[in-house]
Amino acid sequence: MPGGTLPLIGNNYFCQSLVANLTPAATVTTDASITSTYTIKGLAVGDAIDLFPQAAVTTYLTIGAVWASAADTLSVQWVNSTGSSSTGSPTSIQFIMVVLRPSNAYAGVANYPTNV
Repeated sequence: MPGGTLPLIGNNYFCQSLVANLTPAATVTTDASITSTYTIKGLAVGDAIDLFPQAAVTTYLTIGAVWASAADTLSVQWVNSTGSSSTGSPTSIQFIMVVLRPSNAYAGVANYPTNV
């Protein structure tokens, strides 16, 4: 039998680390969040993404969620859970980004395995 098959059991067929310079949201009010988008060539909806800042993130902000919201588009939810507003002109921060692309991402999250 020529070729082979790989069962759709949650295998990753793509894993890459890259560097991205991202500027956090300029103003996030008390107990609120803002989602910013950034162009990252090659991202696809369904990619699993981790961000690792290489410097301190702007005062009062944390990262709430990270996802590929469209092709070539990274969305980052900036969260301010403090009693003070985050304002000013934040500087760009260098991040190491790890992108995993599951082999069955095209089938949607509902088709991922639910156990090992």
